[in-house]
Amino acid sequence: MARIFRNLLLLSFVTLYLSACATLNKDECKIANWRVIGYEDGANGYLASRIGEHRAACAEYGVRPDLDAYSDGRAEGLQQYCIPANGYRLGLSGSTYNGVCSGYGESRFLGAFDTGKELLQEKNELHRMVNDFIDKQEYQTVLQIRLED
Repeated sequence: MARIFRNLLLLSFVTLYLSACATLNKDECKIANWRVIGYEDGANGYLASRIGEHRAACAEYGVRPDLDAYSDGRAEGLQQYCIPANGYRLGLSGSTYNGVCSGYGESRFLGAFDTGKELLQEKNELHRMVNDFIDKQEYQTVLQIRLED
């Protein structure tokens, strides 16, 4: 029984992994608005090489991406992605930066990203210190109980 469950679980993960490989399905490829797809990719900070993944996914259905429309849309999306507020949010969340903001206010984006990252590190250090304090308090309580016995 455990073996069957393990095999089903493995099959589920493999299926999920393989489905994640295709960036677009048949219907999405057939009706694709490449400017919008480019915008979404840019707004999510994807590298320019992401179009290659779309190309591979859609080649199976005989669809070729409109590279000019995709590039224009991605440039617009990067203008949204590369703002300092987003850099701060990404740094604070522990996300990585893929170097996509060159020419889109990268220095301001990186300044905010670094500030967010530093705050995350400080929050993590504070969390660690609080946990250490709690552990020491609990240890002290245990010692006190033993001394009273």
